[in-house]
Amino acid sequence: MSSGRASGLCVALALFARSALADAVAPMPSGGAPPAPPPASAPHAAPRSDYEEESVREALALRHAEVDPNPEGKVVEGIDVVSLEVFEKRDPLPGFLNSLHTTTRRTIIDREVLLRPGDVWDRALVEETERNLRVRQLSVVIIVPVLTKDPKTVRLLVVAKDVWSLRVNWDVAAVADVEFHPPWVLVNGRVQTLVLQPSEENLGGRHKTVLTNVVFERPTYTLGVGYVDPRIGGSHLSSSATANVVMNCRSGSPEGTYGTFSYGRPLYSTHTKWAWVTAASWAETVVRPGGTLGESICSDDTPVSRRFATADGTVYSVPYSYRQDVFRSQVSATRSFGVATKNELSFGLESNRRRYSAEALPGVPDVVENAFVRRYLPVSDTRISPFIQLHAFQNRFLRVLDLETLGLQEDFRLGHDVWLKVYPAWTALGSTRTFVGTYSGLGYTLPLGDGLVRVLGASTIQLGSLAKTDAEVEASGRVVSPRLPFGRVIVDATMLDRYRNHLNPISALGGTGRLRGYRSLAFTGPEYVAANVEIRSRPVRILSVMAGAVAFYDVGDAFSQFSEMRLKQGAGGGFRFAFPQIQRSVFRIDAGVPLTRNEPLGEFTIVAQFEQAFGVPALAAPGLVP
Repeated sequence: MSSGRASGLCVALALFARSALADAVAPMPSGGAPPAPPPASAPHAAPRSDYEEESVREALALRHAEVDPNPEGKVVEGIDVVSLEVFEKRDPLPGFLNSLHTTTRRTIIDREVLLRPGDVWDRALVEETERNLRVRQLSVVIIVPVLTKDPKTVRLLVVAKDVWSLRVNWDVAAVADVEFHPPWVLVNGRVQTLVLQPSEENLGGRHKTVLTNVVFERPTYTLGVGYVDPRIGGSHLSSSATANVVMNCRSGSPEGTYGTFSYGRPLYSTHTKWAWVTAASWAETVVRPGGTLGESICSDDTPVSRRFATADGTVYSVPYSYRQDVFRSQVSATRSFGVATKNELSFGLESNRRRYSAEALPGVPDVVENAFVRRYLPVSDTRISPFIQLHAFQNRFLRVLDLETLGLQEDFRLGHDVWLKVYPAWTALGSTRTFVGTYSGLGYTLPLGDGLVRVLGASTIQLGSLAKTDAEVEASGRVVSPRLPFGRVIVDATMLDRYRNHLNPISALGGTGRLRGYRSLAFTGPEYVAANVEIRSRPVRILSVMAGAVAFYDVGDAFSQFSEMRLKQGAGGGFRFAFPQIQRSVFRIDAGVPLTRNEPLGEFTIVAQFEQAFGVPALAAPGLVP
């Protein structure tokens, strides 16, 4: 299940409804750093939506300022911050709602600006500051140079718009059985998953997050808490922690727990030379890779079964579920080199303990249970490894509109992206195997007008004894057309081949992402292929809400070996909405139908969640911390 992000559902729906009826976004030390080369694309040509242009004009009017058209070579005199309210005059909701949430303190925004008074204007650092702030509690972030009385100086005007901080993040997937004969008949609608995450994501106006987690699935419900602090005490240290307990709906007793912890100092700027992190995660839960057969959330479910026949012809149905006990930890440091071309060298120690066991199978003979374990259960394994890793990439970005979100600027890294990692393991240090592990990844991204082409390939090999070697290769790619009169065309494809599979991990397709129109986790196996085509319309602005439509075609399958591949197809359409008052991600509603006839796992599926069905592909070395 994809984890969607949402907030202020009632506020968002009311906002759009009223809009429709109306018809109608760590400071550098003083002295600064050497200026970085300008990005490949002309910075002055960076697009802005009408909504963003209005935000800049309003901020300039509030400061009685004018844009400096030629800031190059001038010294930064000072920094001004204009924080736009969540609900403004152009929004269709009353302004008193602004008193019901926390607004980011201006000092918090000011300290994130990488240029300081006394530095020379540097467009690259300005754009990096915008990228950094956009991952915070802000939807619009635009920095413009403004004129001063001294022609040799310039001031920075940071225009920032908060999003609603007190929110209920959520995600829902609903399905309905369909009869595959015209006319299509919809029966037995039900909700399969529901995620609720009440949170305050700007505690005290300092971008700190406290949250609770409530997840309803067909066999279980989950309760949890979490805390995220990206700047501890105003420093560049960050920390996060989550803890969750999983309850079985049938028995009402705990079924397991999972959580995470991290503490460290990230690479917060292009010019940051050192970073470090210590992190850990655990998951002690029941896994149901094939989903369950229940009607709706917290129903009396049974896992999807796998059928086995004995020598005498007796057929047994074995529930496809097992228990996992996983603990991962990592301590690492990173040294960063370069500006225009980055090379990041990381080293550290990581551990990965995985234990898997089949659920009790009364009445099932040992030969059937052993066959089930061999084919469907991941292999228990413990790895304790030092590692060294190189990440090389180009510090160039393409700035676009209306790709993953609507009406807000987005940045995508261009050029090469190379990963190399080596991590040996020895039984003498507590590992269950002695091997040399390697990860290599290579990607390249080219601009296609204001679209892009990205291709990626990666290989992971854990070379040990012949019987205990794992090896896999993964490839993916995406073509995003330039903005056409009707919108964009997006073609995305991915493939994973585990050609040596000692540990027997399982992948799944179906549900909210790659194969819409099929049951969640409908198709499982160690290997998969998938391709998706989406036609996304240009957004239509209704007051301050952006709305668009999408049509999609999905194809793919997960399987044990390529000779078993039987491609399934699905198609459908949906809508995308962007609420700058809520968050940067789009809110999507997709309705999908299966096109493969006589497929028992095919259903009419409706998904409502924040974020697109699948993100832009990216490389990252295996490990607890990217």
